[in-house]
Amino acid sequence: MNLSSIRVGGIAALGFAVLVMVVNLLLGTAGLPQPGATPEEVREFFATTDARVTVSTALAPIAWILLPVFAAGVAAAARRRSVVQGDAWPLVGLGAAIMQNCLFGGVVATQAVLSAGSLSADVEWGVWQLHTAFFSLNAVSLAIIMASLSLAGVRTGLIRRWHATLGCVSAGAMTVVSVTTPLHMDGGPLGLLGLAGFLAWVVWLATYGVVLLRAAKGTAEVAAATEPVAVNA
Repeated sequence: MNLSSIRVGGIAALGFAVLVMVVNLLLGTAGLPQPGATPEEVREFFATTDARVTVSTALAPIAWILLPVFAAGVAAAARRRSVVQGDAWPLVGLGAAIMQNCLFGGVVATQAVLSAGSLSADVEWGVWQLHTAFFSLNAVSLAIIMASLSLAGVRTGLIRRWHATLGCVSAGAMTVVSVTTPLHMDGGPLGLLGLAGFLAWVVWLATYGVVLLRAAKGTAEVAAATEPVAVNA
């Protein structure tokens, strides 16, 4: 059971990394407004929403499935290596993955409402501001995921120290972005810190996916080598 969870967790991590890059590419090329955009820019964009925004919204639930599966795979791999060293950190990461799904659900939901149209100018602007706040506050869930699963991985020898360091440094950047949300609702240089943290998150996640696939393969080979051979009487 654990072996299956580890392998599927690795596939889920790689799938999530690819999916999140595809979604961001779709929204970026569609010209999604950024924090600091004017009400007129927001209204113009969502009044002429094209298929790229619709597709990105439709893909989001798939990502919400993949992320907890990845965290569960890390928990299974850490436990297989050392229950004591893994401690409760994998469970913290799994909880944060669910937290991330809830917060980012707010981002996608407000985006869907804006795309549906038929809102007054004031209501549309309020929904957009809520979208921006959800997006920024969501960074703390990514910070918890990276910090907790980095600690679990390095303590059990599942990941290398550089990988854990990348996760913890990126977690720090994401935490700063989240706690300073009121300061950059209208844009600002902290947005660049968020972008750097996001790119580090994707690299960290994809690398963890490869680690889990290798761990699953190694465990399978050990299991096959130690399997008792039946002797015919």
